[in-house]
Amino acid sequence: TVMGGALWFYYYVSRHASTVEIKWVMLATVAATIIISIHWVYESYAKTILGEISWYQLNAFEYIKKRNGISADQVNTSLLGTQYRAYGLLDKHTTTGAFIVIGAFSALWLMYQAKLQQRILLFLLFFSILFVGMSTTAFLGYMLLFPVGLLITNKQLSVVGSVRLLIGYFLIFLVTVYLVALLFDGLSMLLESRLSLLKTQFMILLNFSGDSINGDSINGDSINGDSINVDGGVIHTSYPLILGNESIGYVKYIIDHPGVAVFGEGFGAHHSYGYPRGGDVAFYEILATFGVPFTFFFLAAVCFLIVKTVMKLFHQQRGKDFNANCIYAVFVAVFIMLTLVHYNTMFRKEILPYFMLALGLMSRSYISAGNGYPAARTVLQGGHIPTQREHGTLANILRARRTLGWQTND
Repeated sequence: TVMGGALWFYYYVSRHASTVEIKWVMLATVAATIIISIHWVYESYAKTILGEISWYQLNAFEYIKKRNGISADQVNTSLLGTQYRAYGLLDKHTTTGAFIVIGAFSALWLMYQAKLQQRILLFLLFFSILFVGMSTTAFLGYMLLFPVGLLITNKQLSVVGSVRLLIGYFLIFLVTVYLVALLFDGLSMLLESRLSLLKTQFMILLNFSGDSINGDSINGDSINGDSINVDGGVIHTSYPLILGNESIGYVKYIIDHPGVAVFGEGFGAHHSYGYPRGGDVAFYEILATFGVPFTFFFLAAVCFLIVKTVMKLFHQQRGKDFNANCIYAVFVAVFIMLTLVHYNTMFRKEILPYFMLALGLMSRSYISAGNGYPAARTVLQGGHIPTQREHGTLANILRARRTLGWQTND
């Protein structure tokens, strides 16, 4: 049902969705992001500083027990442990972080024509939220992609001037936060905790030897069952080591189940008898779900759409809506693809619609102007997107413009 709805959503966005409908999707996403962000920040502060569990997480814990018919000992205790990062209103902190990043790009879509200073303030706002919640994959993906999005959407200053302005605002922001943290012990403790977490996870990422390394306190999170830190303890793992183990594990699994390599085992596979889900390298989970041929075909098709959309964005500049759609689609798709190096958010029911929205918007630009003729940049009142067949000849475009009042960038 979820996949069928996602595919229908992709088809509708790529062929029929109007600009007004897309705008309402962005507004609804930003509204949801605000609610999710406020709760995530509150829950992070409550867990890290106050040592308290939110009412929502207590009830979510009970819901998981009843739905799965299991005891409290069988439920993942990280949901309630104050030593773990806050999950937020979604099922995991990784999903919450990914949704907030998508919400940031939705806000950037709405602020496409806003002043650069206003969009930098938007960047700093979401930087603060993601830093407090600290879903590391989402945070690093945001820091890698969003500043680039700011520079691409800027039409007021040169690239050098924009970078200087961004760095200036960022330094002022950091100094302000530091001064405020000196006045509030709770904020100072929260910042120290998140910096320690970020430092330790970078150490894990860069520890190619897999040797034990000393770590700072990072709320006792665990990787592959090995404690990566308990109050300045020793880390016995690293991401390169995890990647190697997951690679070996996948190869062993497909040797025992060769059909999985070709056809996959689908979403119905359970961790008790299928390929282990919820690991630290989501790419192998995708391979096990869909099989090697379909996975690489799908990823190649997504990369093809991304490249084509970027080429149209830089070589066939059209109107505001077209450019905003392309930028949003490319960055959301790239961000979701990047998350595959760690946790699988692509097919989460909270994230999948936005992945389909991104793919639909990229397909929309490819279909509406695929033959090189001038394309209608504003959608008509009926919300219909001109198909490639309707764009088959220049005469068709001009006839549609005269009869239906389309605006084009002739």
